[in-house]
Amino acid sequence: MKYRINRDYIDGSFDVIVEDGGVASVYHNGNNFVTTYYGVRLGDCDRSNYIWDELSTLKAQHKDWDEQEPMEVEMIKDALEYLVFPPPQEGWEEDDTIWEDAFKPVNMKTAVIKTMSNLHWFSYEDEDKETITDSLEATIENLEALYDSEVITNPDHSDALHDAIQIIKSIKNNI
Repeated sequence: MKYRINRDYIDGSFDVIVEDGGVASVYHNGNNFVTTYYGVRLGDCDRSNYIWDELSTLKAQHKDWDEQEPMEVEMIKDALEYLVFPPPQEGWEEDDTIWEDAFKPVNMKTAVIKTMSNLHWFSYEDEDKETITDSLEATIENLEALYDSEVITNPDHSDALHDAIQIIKSIKNNI
């Protein structure tokens, strides 16, 4: 049976998607790694919108991992075993072409939430004040350019982006 891995190289999270539409996500919650096994198949989702918006509202099971460091191979194996039981007789084959249509580019609301989440976990002790301020300023400039562009047409996304810019400015001013 085929499966794909969607990796986020910034935060180390990844998703395991199997050929029959099963989905599991692995991420770090600030304390430890967690696997979320979604209780629906992608074929049952409304794929006219961003798929993660719908999956996040549905029933899911969670597993906390004790380890602080990622054990990607073990976590992928665990997700595959959970999503498909019994395991397929033909074994597993990684294939990044399955479910391509389900993974649209990140929508604005999700991008803003992810940006804010990353700022929340940012460790000010690891960097000097000038580096942090410069990084936040660059983020503000990029988000303002996006806000001023004609790209965003959804008022909710525009409002979320505006709020994120204000929050980042507040963080920068209070460092």
